[in-house]
Amino acid sequence: MERLTTTSNKGGVALTFDLDITCNKSEATKILKLAEKLKEYEDFEEIFRSKMTDAACEFLKDKEEFARWLDRNKWIAKKCDEYARADKRGILLSDLTQIPYCESV
Repeated sequence: MERLTTTSNKGGVALTFDLDITCNKSEATKILKLAEKLKEYEDFEEIFRSKMTDAACEFLKDKEEFARWLDRNKWIAKKCDEYARADKRGILLSDLTQIPYCESV
């Protein structure tokens, strides 16, 4: 997504689009604070996306680790599918009632 903010020449926040502000000073200050928060979020998003991309690329370099990760996730997906089918058939809860109840001593 295209950024809505950038760093101004003076080091503050600047909007990347034209905004005609025709309000009193307190409202303009609120708009500036909102733009500053948005810039912080956009900066964080860029850093996060870069770090995640680097981590994913590093992870995919290790083919054996990736294969183990993929196998684990296939197993999890299979179990989720089994539970979903059991739930649709109404047997999931009936199976759970077969678990013996143990009282704490």
